[in-house]
Amino acid sequence: MGFSLFSTGAHYASVGLVGDKISLPLFPFIHREYTYHGSFWGNYNDLTEVISLSKQGKIRHTVKTIR
Repeated sequence: MGFSLFSTGAHYASVGLVGDKISLPLFPFIHREYTYHGSFWGNYNDLTEVISLSKQGKIRHTVKTIR
């Protein structure tokens, strides 16, 4: 279901290391020009810190919707 929510040119981010394999369908990545980003860092304490910073308004982000 996740990939059906993406628009063309979407970026998929996997944060933290979970397991040693990932299974992703190849065709949507090529056909819809998706990009996969992986992150090797992160644990529960890191996540708690990031959520706390976000609640304090110290993390800024920009969302750009493309039709």
